[in-house]
Amino acid sequence: MAVHPIRTLKNIFSRYKRKKQKKQKKIFAVALGCGGAKGMAHLGILQALEEEGIFFDWYAGTSIGSVVGALKAYGYATDEIKDAVLNICLKQYARYLRPYMDMGFVEEFLNGYLHETDFKGLKAPFYAWATDKETVEGVLLEQGSVAHACIASCAIPPYFHSVNVEGRELIDGVYTNPVPADVLRRRGADFVLGVDLNAALPSDKNKKPHNVLTRVLSDTLDSTVKITPRPDALSRGYEACNVVIRPPLDIFTPLDAAEGSLLEMYDIGYRTAKEQAAFIKRKITEIY
Repeated sequence: MAVHPIRTLKNIFSRYKRKKQKKQKKIFAVALGCGGAKGMAHLGILQALEEEGIFFDWYAGTSIGSVVGALKAYGYATDEIKDAVLNICLKQYARYLRPYMDMGFVEEFLNGYLHETDFKGLKAPFYAWATDKETVEGVLLEQGSVAHACIASCAIPPYFHSVNVEGRELIDGVYTNPVPADVLRRRGADFVLGVDLNAALPSDKNKKPHNVLTRVLSDTLDSTVKITPRPDALSRGYEACNVVIRPPLDIFTPLDAAEGSLLEMYDIGYRTAKEQAAFIKRKITEIY
């Protein structure tokens, strides 16, 4: 039986193509959720996973998660970000603290680390999530100034004033997508890890005592008309995750920015990730 040379070449090429496709690198992504000062746990989680050999190619974040994600996408090591947070002079920034603060000083601080980089200048893909103040619709931020996108994602009322981005007044993304994993899934990530810092809400029984500033800001928040979150705000993120890490931070509030609390939250994030590392690795093998 004669061998058809063209058909043989096609078969060889087809096998080579399938083999090459199998070897294509999988895209690992992480969606970093909101939580204010609880964001320190993000750094503990990332540090622990990196020690376990788990690194991420893409980042998405809401609120404080956008800040951590932006710095990672820029190229900072996790311990460098941790040191930067601990070296912030809180007294220096305390003069800005009042209801509906302008976010300019935060943007200036971030630009000091991001060097006024836009999204195209990042070393890794990064997406920030915010909310349209008027329509309460989610807004994906993926172009322009990275620092400006981050402050829009973090602008939670009544602490911060809304941030104007291309004519839209944007506020914190917590109202529409607190763990923006679906963004990464839609972009084509093969494995998505979500981090939910607010899975357990504090109760009066176990809540850490507030300092004076925390009490004043909390009272202001309680007396302000709240924006109703979208019904699918959290479910959309969870459904897009292969794994969700939920560090037990219920005794903390988003305003617990004292160094002792920050270090404790970092350690909780670190321990939680270490405990779940073997499970995460098993889930990773399922995509191969």
